[in-house]
Amino acid sequence: TGVLNQDRQRTDVDREFALLFMVFDENKSWYLEENIQYYYRSSEPLLRDAEFQKSNKMY
Repeated sequence: TGVLNQDRQRTDVDREFALLFMVFDENKSWYLEENIQYYYRSSEPLLRDAEFQKSNKMY
């Protein structure tokens, strides 16, 4: 007997989980400046603000 059953499913595992470990950098969004202009008056101060840049990274 092997690790797979007749349906080619593993016999030694009860559950499978798909995991994604990645940092999404919303500063690279195509819509960042458009959203800043819509919700905030000027994008210049925000785009230079290190804390704003850091807050747009989704862990």
